[in-house]
Amino acid sequence: MPKRVEVIGAVAFSSLGPDLRWDVSLGVTEALKRDYGHSLPDGYDFGTPRISDVLLSDDPEIDVVTVDPKKLKACPRLTGAYHVGTVRKYEKAFLRGDQFPPIVIDSGTRKMLVEGAHRACAAERAEVPEIQALDVASIDLEEVVRHGDKLLFRR
Repeated sequence: MPKRVEVIGAVAFSSLGPDLRWDVSLGVTEALKRDYGHSLPDGYDFGTPRISDVLLSDDPEIDVVTVDPKKLKACPRLTGAYHVGTVRKYEKAFLRGDQFPPIVIDSGTRKMLVEGAHRACAAERAEVPEIQALDVASIDLEEVVRHGDKLLFRR
């Protein structure tokens, strides 16, 4: 069976722009809720802004990977949840050979796609064989959890 993603490099969290840092933090928040949410005390939850602060403090390396956009299954999931004009615009840009910032995925889940649905769908429609992504699965969640009270907030 072929690999779902191929690691082509790594980037420090702090070197990402604010939008990508937020997208990665959102992916880490979802992963933490999935893996550790059941063990939280009643009335507590993970907070993406706090996780972003912890990630800035820890400054983990995040794998840069390539992924086949077809494996992300972005287009079928986007019924009514995306702007068709944006997808068409991106599709034309992909066909011209334009470069895009990486999307954010979590290769540890079946859903995989965290952020970048318009770009993923456009790449699939343009039959681009692979696109770049930042893989949240490369971040050590146990290390993030060690920050304890920085991550938790009352609902």
